[in-house]
Amino acid sequence: GGLYLANELMTLKPEPGRVTLSMLLFDPVPGNSVWLARFDMAGAMNANRAMDVSTCSILDHVVALYPCEPLESWTMHAPLIATFPPTCRVEQDVVLGCHQRALWLSPAPVSCLAFS
Repeated sequence: GGLYLANELMTLKPEPGRVTLSMLLFDPVPGNSVWLARFDMAGAMNANRAMDVSTCSILDHVVALYPCEPLESWTMHAPLIATFPPTCRVEQDVVLGCHQRALWLSPAPVSCLAFS
C-alpha cells in the first residue's frame, strides 16, 4: 500500500522540498505473482504498479524488512523488491519468519513470529 501511496502522491505534483515521505515496508508483497508481472504488457498488475517508485522525488527514507523463510513455490507469492529514487535513503534487512499468514487459516507459529 505504501508504494501505491508514493506513486499517487506524485500525481498531486507536490512542491519540491515541502513534502517528504518516509516508509517502513514490512514484508511488501504485491498481491499477485511477481513472475507473472513480466508478461503484463499494460502494466496493470499490482506488482508492476508498485515495483517502480524511482520517479517519486518526495520519497526520502525507506526501511524495507523481508522475511527469511521462503514460501513454497506453488503459492506464487514473493516479496516485492522496488526500485527507489537515487536520492532516497534505503535500508533493507531480513527478519525471522515467513510471509504473515499466507498459508494457514489458523496461524501456525512460523507465520506468527512478528505481528498478529
